[in-house]
Amino acid sequence: MNCPKCSTKILSDVKFCPNCGFNLEIDKKLDEIGENPPFSRPPKDTAMCYSPVPIGGGKKRFGCILGIALGLIIVLGLILILSKL
Repeated sequence: MNCPKCSTKILSDVKFCPNCGFNLEIDKKLDEIGENPPFSRPPKDTAMCYSPVPIGGGKKRFGCILGIALGLIIVLGLILILSKL
C-alpha cells in the first residue's frame, strides 16, 4: 500500500504515514463511502495555490518611494530658497 499524499510504501495496518503523517484512517473511510463522498478530497499532487507575497505590491512600493523622493526635493528646494533670502 502507498500513502495517497506522498506515495511512500507503508504497511496496511498503520494509521498514519511514517513519512508525511497523513491520516490513513480518513482515507480508508473515504474509500468505504465510495465514488461520490459527501465531501471531496483535495487533489493529491496540488502545489501551493497562493502566493506568500501579495501580488501588485511593487506598484504600491514604487509610489511610496516616488512620493518620498518628491517630498525630499520640495523640502530641499524650500531650504535653498529660504537660505538665500
